[in-house]
Amino acid sequence: MRNTIKLLFILLSITAFSQQASKIKKDIEKYHQNSYEFEEYEIFSETYDKTLNEELKESVTEAAIFNINKETIQNIYQDKPLLIKLAIPFKGETIEIELYRKNTLDKDFKAFDNKQQNLYYKPGVFYRGVVSNSQQSIASFSFFNNSVYGLVSTIELGNINIGKIKNSKQYIVYAEHDLTGENPFVCGFDNIEENVEKTFQQSFNPQARTSTVTTNCVRVYYEVAYEPYLQNNSDVEETINWVTSIHNNISTLYENDGVTIALSEIMVWTEDDPYDYDYEGNLNYFSNYRDYFNGDLAHLINQPSTTSVAYLNSLCEWNNYAYSAVEQFYNEVPTYSWTIGASTHEMGHAFGSPHTHACAWNGNNTAIDGCGPTATSEADEGCDGPIPSEGTIMSYCHLLSDVGVNLSLGFGPQPSQLIRNTIDSKDCLGTDCINSCFSSIQNVNFFDSTINSTNFNIIDNYSSEWAYIFFPYNSNANASDWIYTNSKTVIIDDLAPNTYYDMYIANICSNNDAGGYRSYLYLSDWDFCSGENFVDSGDTSDDYGNEQYLIKTFFPSNENEKIQLDFLEFFTEEDFDFMTIYDGTSIDAPVFANGENLSGNLTSQALSFTATNPEGAITIKFTSDTYLNESGWEAEISCLPANLAANNFEKKDISIFPNPAQSNFTINSSQEINKVIIYDIAGRKVIERKNINDLQTTIDIENLSNGAYFVNINSQNTTQTFKVIKN
Repeated sequence: MRNTIKLLFILLSITAFSQQASKIKKDIEKYHQNSYEFEEYEIFSETYDKTLNEELKESVTEAAIFNINKETIQNIYQDKPLLIKLAIPFKGETIEIELYRKNTLDKDFKAFDNKQQNLYYKPGVFYRGVVSNSQQSIASFSFFNNSVYGLVSTIELGNINIGKIKNSKQYIVYAEHDLTGENPFVCGFDNIEENVEKTFQQSFNPQARTSTVTTNCVRVYYEVAYEPYLQNNSDVEETINWVTSIHNNISTLYENDGVTIALSEIMVWTEDDPYDYDYEGNLNYFSNYRDYFNGDLAHLINQPSTTSVAYLNSLCEWNNYAYSAVEQFYNEVPTYSWTIGASTHEMGHAFGSPHTHACAWNGNNTAIDGCGPTATSEADEGCDGPIPSEGTIMSYCHLLSDVGVNLSLGFGPQPSQLIRNTIDSKDCLGTDCINSCFSSIQNVNFFDSTINSTNFNIIDNYSSEWAYIFFPYNSNANASDWIYTNSKTVIIDDLAPNTYYDMYIANICSNNDAGGYRSYLYLSDWDFCSGENFVDSGDTSDDYGNEQYLIKTFFPSNENEKIQLDFLEFFTEEDFDFMTIYDGTSIDAPVFANGENLSGNLTSQALSFTATNPEGAITIKFTSDTYLNESGWEAEISCLPANLAANNFEKKDISIFPNPAQSNFTINSSQEINKVIIYDIAGRKVIERKNINDLQTTIDIENLSNGAYFVNINSQNTTQTFKVIKN
């Protein structure tokens, strides 16, 4: 039985740092209150490499090493489930984490390089949530096709990093306070004269509270210097994965304190950059050199970790820039929490917050904490104050080894309220850069489909109204085509047979905003025994599309028949677009032995699948990602008699020649042939020869139409079936 860490509620800590439950915890509780189920995934398998662990002990005193479960990671990346539960082994125990899917990219997000060339990027799937049974925790995970980035923070355990070891395929899980080195983050805020002047003029009154959630939204443009690109193996996709993962963590921290931000654009330097100055020079050069960007704040990410800096309260001003100098690794160990802490801190300055040791708080120009003046004499804007057991994001408590910054504490009540007030006071900011409506649709199931109609059921335990649109694939849809419904079960009719349709659906929130929409590709029914082939949405002349999610079940037309799929062509984008084939009526059925996550050019493998379930049905699931497609697939659908032998198409002591044949073919057998029956592709009997009683026989097929046929050969209590082509 799994031994689970049950995090206890520390009353004094929570009272000191939080006046209300976090927004993310409230969202998780809302799912539970409405009887949602979190799908469980095991993303790691624990391994122990003594040599590797001895090397790592120079960097971290205690850690667990894992191999990634690539199949599980790919399933999350493909299926994008709304709610997931992860079990992360940690120090001999298990941390259970509940997460909900949340897009963190602006609706018009794009990435490009320093030559302004657009980069074809495949975004990950982003999640945020909490540790189960914890009163004060936060977690965020980012899943890509073959990788995962994670950060968990709790009051008791501190900041827990989950990431890949440098130059290794293995992953490490460890607590930040177990690192042998010190956090190198230094903030140069005090050395910007205008920052100090603004701080002296500022006094926040905690009694003057307004909203708990911002109305406005901040779009962030990230520029990635050349060194981080090199550290990410000079790989653009890997670099952008790293940055979007960082932003997912940053936006999770801000959302937890009621602040909405989105990632608008990423620019990556793939050659030497001009940022060769100290931190102040780099910030100054960045603000002058990057005079135009698509966003509300420009954030430069550089390496190595030196000093980071930002202008105070700079949104909607000429100096809306921030600079973070970070380290991706401490020796071989990934240090996400260091990077995220520094970057979130600098953005907090741009959003209006000075340090917590500034003489600007409590309504009387005193400090929230005294970590800054205690740790360094360079905390020029600081006042003496109490030393907390753990610090918040805008503090210098990371410089005190026995204190540190705990990310689960967020910004703290006063800085978070000041940031919300500042953002909502800015007239230049928009309100719709990212969807804040609660996403509640878990899935949509199609059922009772016919040639001309289908039904779908909305799996949603929270919302009571939805909007959907259903239209032929590759055609244009209008905004007026959206249909609103209060029913979870919807009928779609007037469909054309064997035709692809796109469907988009979203839940409607109380403010009439739409929640995160889900998209489905639907293929209408036809007579699956009629000889029409199963092809992708591009038909035989074009490629399939982006971001497709298709589930299709093929049933035989008559009882005592079974479906067989024979793929004539199969070519999808390798390792990114997948098809899985199930022996049954749904994706809950068993997967065929050679039918899981099919990807790449598999035409030469002549893939063939024959149903063995009582219904004789076969179900396929296909998913494609955001960019790059291939020619797809074409498969023959056959309806075979259900009583055909299980060893179909195995040539055991029997040969047929010629094949393909024109007017006849000959059967040779090592055992006496008793009977031969030939079926067409629809399962109809077209030829029957009885009482042959010989080792060889010739079958006349001259009067048959060209095409594929199935030859059922009975010899001495053994029945075998062969496929023959008539030309």
